Amino acid sequence: MFNKPTEIVPGLGSRLKKLRGGMNMSQEEFGDHIGKTKFQVSEMEREKSGLTIHTLSFLMKAFSVNPFWLFFGEGEQTLDLANFSQESAEPSEVDELRRRIEAIESQLNS
Repeated sequence: MFNKPTEIVPGLGSRLKKLRGGMNMSQEEFGDHIGKTKFQVSEMEREKSGLTIHTLSFLMKAFSVNPFWLFFGEGEQTLDLANFSQESAEPSEVDELRRRIEAIESQLNS
């Protein structure tokens, strides 16, 4: 899941770089937070390597990243996770995110 190059998700790499840059972190420091090496972060930022759901989970937990912003450039960069839960989210928002991620995954696997 999301292990192929991110051609279908244009801008993902630049948004990762923007996120990292906004926190004044080196690729190595950023990688330490999400369980990736400096090389892997570089590859993701240059869209040479994909993003896994596991990495997305780390980004959401470590940096409160909004998955809609990360994948589609929509909405705010971060979420207020202290006041967010799947139960409190609008069902349509959760369903929409799931549908869009599944569509990308389907395209990547074809």
